Amino acid sequence: MTPRTKDHASGFTLLEIMIAMSVLVVGATAILSIFVGALHFQTQRIENNRVAELRQYARQHAQLLLDNYDPSQTKKQERLPPGLLVDLTDPNSAAIRRDPILRDLAERFRGYKYQITFESNPLGEGVIADIRLWRLSGQEDTSQEWVKEFLNRSHTPWSEFDYSPSREALETDRATKKKKVSGG
Repeated sequence: MTPRTKDHASGFTLLEIMIAMSVLVVGATAILSIFVGALHFQTQRIENNRVAELRQYARQHAQLLLDNYDPSQTKKQERLPPGLLVDLTDPNSAAIRRDPILRDLAERFRGYKYQITFESNPLGEGVIADIRLWRLSGQEDTSQEWVKEFLNRSHTPWSEFDYSPSREALETDRATKKKKVSGG
């Protein structure tokens, strides 16, 4: 056994330290990229939840417009209610200041807009509400989403205002059944 001399220093060489540091940097970068991706996913999920919640409010608003629409009160006596654009980007607008529900929505969904338009249902009763959502990002409208919702009047049967062939056929069928039952 040979005794150790002081010429041989124990420890890590500069090359070993550089390799260890590069492995540490690569690992730390990978971990940080995972955190950044998770943070982006979380903010996107929050944004999607907010859009889904606003979509539900817009759908309820469309249902209210439909329920409160009386075609006999309009000059043209149109079957469908007029469309509406709700701009929640300016909380000081007159429409938002007048309506407490819109004022609450403007506080909760600052920077959003939604537009409601109505079209006839080609299958018969009810209407189709086109609901379009935007999010204002800087000076541009982004995050557009467009959904179609089937709506029916909730307190007044829509068939009172519906003079489609399907309604006439239904009434003829009912009259025929009544005649058969009464023996006429």
